[in-house]
Parts: sequence; C-alpha cells; structure tokens
Amino acid sequence: MLKYRPVSEQDREALTKLIAQDSDHAGKCEPDFWLKPEDGVKLFAVQDEQGDLFYARVENIQRWHIQFCPDTERNKAAIPACLAEIAANSKKGYRQIIFESVYKPLTRFLKKHGFRHSPDEYVYELHEKTGV
Repeated sequence: MLKYRPVSEQDREALTKLIAQDSDHAGKCEPDFWLKPEDGVKLFAVQDEQGDLFYARVENIQRWHIQFCPDTERNKAAIPACLAEIAANSKKGYRQIIFESVYKPLTRFLKKHGFRHSPDEYVYELHEKTGV
C-alpha cells in the first residue's frame, strides 16, 4: 500500500544524492526544487512498506483547447493581451499554459510571444482510465 508524506528539510541529503545520480536532473535542479513550497505547487514523497519510492512536485497548469474565429488580426492582438491578463492573475496558482497546435503560422506567432515547444512531455488521460 502506498503512503504519501510531506517533504521536509530532512529529505535534503537524500535528494542531493538522488539528483547527482540522475542523468536528467544532475546539474539542472537543486533539492530546493523538491523542498521549497510555492503557490500552486504540491510537494510530497511517495512510500511503500520499504520506504521512499520517489519525490513529487505537482504544479497546477492550464491546458487550453482553442477554436479560433477567422479574424487573424484580432486574434493576433488578443493573444498577447490575454496572456498578460492571465500572468497578472497567476497568483491563483497556475504555473503554465499548455496547448497543442500544428498550424505553423500560429506556432511561429506563439514562439515570438514566449511559448516554447515541449517535445518530451507525456500525457496520461485520467478521465479515460478506469480501474487504475
């Protein structure tokens, strides 16, 4: 049976060792990433009967699905204004905006406005799973 516990400063030494041994995390993050609380972030360790299994940092994000109207110029003006408003209200706990697009003019426009391509993400659809 799995248990979930809050992380604490007592986890710093273990995290330091784990990060150093992890080719994806070594030199890219510090234990504070897993230990320091922030708005919109949940930090915890997952354990089984033998002890810690992994540390988790769960961030609130917004995944947007958008159907644009055909007025491209109005959309070009609206996107930066909308992003500025969302950023100003980010204290509500959201850390990222994510959405998918293959439409090249839109993806070029988004890159100019601070979006980045994120090819190494994996998605698990919770609402489609049963018995998990």
